[in-house]
Amino acid sequence: MPRFPAGERPLRTRDLLGQLIGSLPEGVYVTDEAGAFLDANRALVDFLGVTSADDLRDRSIAETFDEPEAWAHRVAAARDGHGVWEVERTVRCFDGSRRSALDFGTVVRQPSGATVYQGVLVDVSRYAEREDELRRLLVRDPLTGCYNRRYLSEFVDEDHSEQDRWGLLMVDLDDFKSFNDEHGHLEGDKLLQQMAAFLGRCLRTEDAVVRFGGDEFIVLLRNESTEHTERIAERLRAAAEAAAPAAFSLGAAVRRVGEPFEGTLARADERMRHVKVRDQRDRTRRRTDR
Repeated sequence: MPRFPAGERPLRTRDLLGQLIGSLPEGVYVTDEAGAFLDANRALVDFLGVTSADDLRDRSIAETFDEPEAWAHRVAAARDGHGVWEVERTVRCFDGSRRSALDFGTVVRQPSGATVYQGVLVDVSRYAEREDELRRLLVRDPLTGCYNRRYLSEFVDEDHSEQDRWGLLMVDLDDFKSFNDEHGHLEGDKLLQQMAAFLGRCLRTEDAVVRFGGDEFIVLLRNESTEHTERIAERLRAAAEAAAPAAFSLGAAVRRVGEPFEGTLARADERMRHVKVRDQRDRTRRRTDR
């Protein structure tokens, strides 16, 4: 037994369908065979950055995509095949912005013989932004804002060639356990944050500072030579006297041809054990005792 009596199916009511399409949060469009807009709902008007559907007259939907020929090709395939398409596109909005969207479309042949294309554009840029923010949170240490070991794992998992270069600096705060025992963990956390800020000020934005352990940091230098890595290490040593919040040990190493990340890391760690930047120790203790 049908749920609705004959002639009373709500979605067969033209006015109701129009109201539904008009209130949808996703953009709905209708074009002719050439791609010229015939109609659009309010959501699409807002998405494309125009004032009303009238502003779309004499415009083609293909010109809103970064690759208009790809849209024409997909439509032709749908027209000659199963009649529908689904693809993610970069949309060039008429206000100059660019946004990512999923384009769902179908070929509709009218009783008159004319062919029109009906489609829905789903704005996915907001989801991409949320995904980027989630990834940022996943690879950042919540205390210091530095990258974390997950970031390093992703770097190690990249498809590196035998010739790829990277420099590593290992930085370890001296006597951090004693500092924690004497001043408490809250002061210890502040010291870690100050150290992270110091490293960030001394490095370039493209250099990655990673909190590797409790009081250990790694500076990852992509595509760097031995000379430049040593130069950056020397910059940190020179800055320590005036700006470092604590005494630290420092070791540097550059990847050898074909060497795994762990090998470079082990050499940097070994050198760190023999290079102490001691100048700050007494001054730091006097400062924290105030």
